[in-house]
This record gives sequence, structure tokens and C-alpha cells, in this order.
Amino acid sequence: MFKSVCSVKNWIEISRYIVSFRCARACIPAINYLFCLKKRKNSILNKETQKSSHVCFIFIRKKESEVVEKVTKLNDKVKDLQVYLQMIENVINKMSSNSFLIRGWGITVIGGLMTIFLTHLSNKSNWYILILCFIICILFWINDAYYLYIERKFRILYNKAINNKVEVFTMDISKIKINFLSCMFSFPYCISYLLISICMFVVIILMKLCHF
Repeated sequence: MFKSVCSVKNWIEISRYIVSFRCARACIPAINYLFCLKKRKNSILNKETQKSSHVCFIFIRKKESEVVEKVTKLNDKVKDLQVYLQMIENVINKMSSNSFLIRGWGITVIGGLMTIFLTHLSNKSNWYILILCFIICILFWINDAYYLYIERKFRILYNKAINNKVEVFTMDISKIKINFLSCMFSFPYCISYLLISICMFVVIILMKLCHF
């Protein structure tokens, strides 16, 4: 009886081992499949990571090239603006020097004619010299005011160029509107040309009235 019980237990244990062995053997393909699936998933993730890193690298390089291009264009624009402003400054200095030169010539010519007038004061036809002196003073006044007129226009163009309101290397000042009379009757000209012209005109009228 005891032997039969032992044999039954042995058979039960043997059957358990067989079942567990069969189960383990049956699970091996599933385990291999899961392992392969995990390995494939890792490889896919690595590929996606590499792909995303490559895309990020391309994006960064593209942005760098765009930034470099913008900086280069900005530097070129700044250099062009500097050259353009220098050109306008040269014109302004030229107009200012021309105005100063005209003023010097006007003083010289008018002074010479006034000297001739005073040395020949007793001559009855001497007042024609004074009329000539008056006309020359008016001509020099208009010429000097014209240079100031052009200079002010270029100063306005200079300010517009600084504020990027005009195209670079544009030297057209025809669209800039300034009153010429405001330049002609500016304060420095009123105390020089206008005062001299009024004095000459009064002297001419007095000489004509007095039949000098």
C-alpha cells in the first residue's frame, strides 16, 4: 500500500515536471518574440532619435545661415548708409564754402565800388556807380541765398537718410520744398545784404532828389 502511494506521488511529481517543462518550452517562442519586439522597438526609437537629431541639426544650420545672411546684409546696409551720408555731408560743406566765397567776393567788389564812389564824390555822374553797387549787392545776395537754399535742402535730405525715409544714394532734392525767401531774408543776410541795400537805395534817392 505504501509503495503504491509513493509511486502515485512520484508520478504526480513527474507529471508536474513534464507540465512545467512543456509550459516553459511553450513559452520560449513567446519570450523570444517579446525580446525581438523590444529590440525592434529600441532600434526604431534609435532611428527616430537619430532622424530627429539630424532634422534639428539641419534646422539649426539653416537658421545660422539665415542669421549670417541677415547680419551681412545689415553690415552692407550700414556701410552704404555711411558712404551716402558722407556724400551728403560733402555737398553741404561745398555749398557752405561756396556761400562763404560769394560773400567774400561781394564784400570785395562792393567795397571797391564804394571806394571809387567816395573818391569821385564831386562828380555828378557818380551816383551811377552807387546804382551799380546796389545791383551787384542784390545779385550777390540772391546768389548767396541760393547756396543757402540748396544747403538747407541737403540738410533735410541728410535727416531723412538717417531716419531711413529715402533710398540710399538718392541725391534728388527736387521734391523737398523750402521757401526761397525764408533763406534770402534769414537773420545773417538781413543784417548784411539787406542793410547795405537799404542804405544804398536811400543814398541813391537822396542824391537824385538833391540833384547831386
